[in-house]
Amino acid sequence: MNENYYDKSVCAHGFTLKYRDKDHKYWIESPSGDSWPVYGCTTMLKVLSSIQFDKKTGAATSKSDTLMNWAVSEVKKALLAGQDIETATKAHTKKSDFSKNFGHKVHSIIELASHAHNEGHKYSWGESPEDTVAKRIFDNDLKTNTKVLAQELLVFMPSNPDAPKEEWKDWIAGTFDRLVLRDGKVELQDHKTSSGVYDLNYFVQLRGYQEMLEWMMKDKNNTYANTLDVLYHQPIEVRRINLSTKTGFFTDEWLSTNHDDDSEMLKATKTIFNISKKYRHLFW
Repeated sequence: MNENYYDKSVCAHGFTLKYRDKDHKYWIESPSGDSWPVYGCTTMLKVLSSIQFDKKTGAATSKSDTLMNWAVSEVKKALLAGQDIETATKAHTKKSDFSKNFGHKVHSIIELASHAHNEGHKYSWGESPEDTVAKRIFDNDLKTNTKVLAQELLVFMPSNPDAPKEEWKDWIAGTFDRLVLRDGKVELQDHKTSSGVYDLNYFVQLRGYQEMLEWMMKDKNNTYANTLDVLYHQPIEVRRINLSTKTGFFTDEWLSTNHDDDSEMLKATKTIFNISKKYRHLFW
């Protein structure tokens, strides 16, 4: 890994997290200058990826089966559209990348529109699905008196934050979409383009983001200490926002309010993931 090339970095408790957007890689740099790769929160949560519940019936299903059916469906669509087999077999990965880029474009448009609004100018909206979603979120922000504090925040923490600093060996990191002040409350918002199925990842992932940010803020010299000082006075709420890449429609909703269960599930997931890494030599 070329550790000299990175797109973003944040610091807390003397450690630095660096992130490279091209290959979605995170790594930690210690106060002594040592560095090592870090798994993202979504990678760690693959431990839970086989546990999910159907949105309509509540029945337990297998996410691996769901993802396989989706991938096969995308390949089939590409073949029927006349694409060659080599191109068609990559159709599902292209659609996945599209969904990731979709959210990033929406954030960028909202930022431009907000800047224009704050300067007293009218923003010229386009007709793309990204513009449509961005406008709906922007209008909703104005309606609910929502102030965007930051977008695409990089967060991290050791797996055992309560242990002495010299025992901080395993880390997790991640990037969530927005931190806003809405109706006087601080909200951590994450945008999802998937629909139809609720799995445990959503609950644990957002709780992970929340705990990582809270851990960083305990260091008064962390990267966000000045820009997000409101967090020293108010607790963080968690909200999931669904984005439709087809219709441009969006919905927002609260996630689990059972913080204790979410935190326990996050803790258990980190433990299972870190122990499972000891078995890697059996597969490589």
